[in-house]
Amino acid sequence: MTPPPGDVRVDVQDLRIVLAGGSADVIDGVSFQVCAGELLGLVGESGSGKTTVALALLGHVRRGLEVAAGKVLVGGTDMVQASEQRLQRLRGAEVVYIPQDPASALNPALRIGTQLTEVLRAHRQAAAAKGLGDPTARLQQTLEEVGLGKVPRLLRAYPHQLSGGQQQRVVLAMAFALRPSVIVLDEPTTALDVTTQRHVLDTVCAAPTAWRPSTSPTTSPSSAASPAP
Repeated sequence: MTPPPGDVRVDVQDLRIVLAGGSADVIDGVSFQVCAGELLGLVGESGSGKTTVALALLGHVRRGLEVAAGKVLVGGTDMVQASEQRLQRLRGAEVVYIPQDPASALNPALRIGTQLTEVLRAHRQAAAAKGLGDPTARLQQTLEEVGLGKVPRLLRAYPHQLSGGQQQRVVLAMAFALRPSVIVLDEPTTALDVTTQRHVLDTVCAAPTAWRPSTSPTTSPSSAASPAP
């Protein structure tokens, strides 16, 4: 059954990405849709192109690659054709990316509270348009959602003072802060122990119930695969 057009958050159509200046395929013929509140997992061996597809959802291709064909529609915007200014408005507010290594998304020189506040400050207009209210209250609510609301002195801590699982939850909080329409996760549990993996996956799976984002995690066959909520 074809979903109503308004429910489709991500629509990838026959995407082909190649080595720049050549014809060697990195990925070819990738097509899928993700609807509001739906979780779609991409599973493949290392080097199969999962991260390449994930980054394309943000309108980004890594150096040495180029989009040769296809469309990547996020909320009706073609991320392949969108201007850099348009992409900057959408990234963080409507589509977010959670990397495999949380440390790569956190600034080691800034306290956690500063980094979380900067997310809301950088997208003030989007936060106001979504009616997210007072930034301080929104920040506390987001921390509660990811299970960090009762961690003492969290906001004054630096990334290196947190465990790997806490770092990943902080990154989730940064992603959840603006209630994005699409959440892209790139093997977010690879470096975590089994118990922490479960906690992180439960947090991700609870998001569709809260505000119905589309979620697209990638994973290798040997990693934990996110179950549908």
